[in-house]
Amino acid sequence: MHIAEQVRSLRLSLGLTQSQLATLAKVSLPTIQNIEAGRANPGLDVVERIYRCLGCEVVVRFQPPDWDALAAYGVPVVASNKVRFKNRSPSQLITELIKALNAYSNTLPKAREWEALAAFILALRHHFPKVYQRLESMSSTANMMISKNDSGRLLKLRRIAIANMSEYL
Repeated sequence: MHIAEQVRSLRLSLGLTQSQLATLAKVSLPTIQNIEAGRANPGLDVVERIYRCLGCEVVVRFQPPDWDALAAYGVPVVASNKVRFKNRSPSQLITELIKALNAYSNTLPKAREWEALAAFILALRHHFPKVYQRLESMSSTANMMISKNDSGRLLKLRRIAIANMSEYL
């Protein structure tokens, strides 16, 4: 459910007016009106205050990487689902890579998956630098991952990744 629908539905179920919710959340009435109309782009602090007044909690958590999608993009891992993506784009690839790099930073790595990811990122850095630059926010994690995996196996996986990604990049 979209935030606009959810805020409105919760507010109405509690019998609150927009004005009352604005007062409780210490935000302006136009803020509540714009949120419910889908015209606002509130900050996390505003969203938390509104939801807290509605008896809810906002939780931010990392999404786990979709290894099947990453395999379809050319990361040399074995996918559990052999369905190939028809419309692969660099933007979707970056989204999946960011999820994987966040997971790498926050969990214990599984050797094979992370080695394949490191090889893919190394291939991106050397052969598709414009796409690699879009990972700028995660570049320190990506560079650390590459430097930890300095092996002949990494170079072999890198060649596989280059062949796979050259289909769509």
